[in-house]
Amino acid sequence: MLLEIDASKKHKIGKNSIVQFIENYGLIFVALLFFIIFTIIKPQYINPRNIFTMIRQASAIGFMALGLTSLSIVGEIDISFAANATVCGVVSIVLIQNGVNNTYLIWAICILLGMTISYFNARLIVGLGVPSLAGSLGMMVLLTGVARWLTKGIPIYTEVFPAGFDFIGRFKLFGIIPFQTLIFVVIVIILTIFLDFTPQGRYIYSSGGNPEAAYHVGINVGKCKYMAFLIAGFCNGLTGITLSSEYGSASHTLAEGYFFLVLASGFLGATFMTGGVPNPRGTAVATLLLAILNNGLIIVGLPFYVRLIFQGFLVIISIVLPIFINWRKGREFVWFIH
Repeated sequence: MLLEIDASKKHKIGKNSIVQFIENYGLIFVALLFFIIFTIIKPQYINPRNIFTMIRQASAIGFMALGLTSLSIVGEIDISFAANATVCGVVSIVLIQNGVNNTYLIWAICILLGMTISYFNARLIVGLGVPSLAGSLGMMVLLTGVARWLTKGIPIYTEVFPAGFDFIGRFKLFGIIPFQTLIFVVIVIILTIFLDFTPQGRYIYSSGGNPEAAYHVGINVGKCKYMAFLIAGFCNGLTGITLSSEYGSASHTLAEGYFFLVLASGFLGATFMTGGVPNPRGTAVATLLLAILNNGLIIVGLPFYVRLIFQGFLVIISIVLPIFINWRKGREFVWFIH
């Protein structure tokens, strides 16, 4: 009888280990699977130029997804991220059109603008208690209007750019590695170190995991949420200047096309390594997966509406999976509640 019980326990432990391994590292295998499928369907998919195009696209998605991740950790959401990035990108071109010729000044203004917009979101959501989904929806509409006003509804550009303005968006290390990818990797590393290995980072995780308990042990939950919003604002501002630098122009839809991919990346990343908890490493892997899928669907030649359907399906899956994982572990899931 004892042997039967022990055998049952071993079977259960083995089964749980397999499930946990899939939960933690499944994203990598899914990404590899799709990469192989698209390569078989279209051999030109593995063309070096296309691979680095994917990596560049992953960076644009990833900047905003990292900001969304920082907010997900504290149990909040800001769906105005694409509109925020768009306004920052548009402002960078408007500044040049109005005679500002210092690249570093332009970048600083736009990143501070992105952080300021996110700060006002935080004041609305954290300070006044407005639900984050509703508050950020209002901000998204407002910023979309601002972007249309600044651009008059058409792409804007300038004939002459300040020295170095195109560096962040177009420079390639060794002629192949996009500079924005290097920035993305650095930000992932910095955020991971900050969140996982510093007291303030652990406070941020505690603020999202159990706000009431965090408050009772002396953690300033409100301050942690403000910090998460400012991180998101920085990432959005960086996205704006990267896209305007890359394209040499801006429009009122500059970052709009990345909206659903960013949502899916930010949520799907919670399934990687930490078992249902949002984290920068997971977001980076999820971003790469989404870039592989998006690029593959384009290479295969599927109609735009099919890609939209696919993106919508991914958003649903990316939200449901972390909820299921947390439910299986007996934990409450807090996204969209606060």
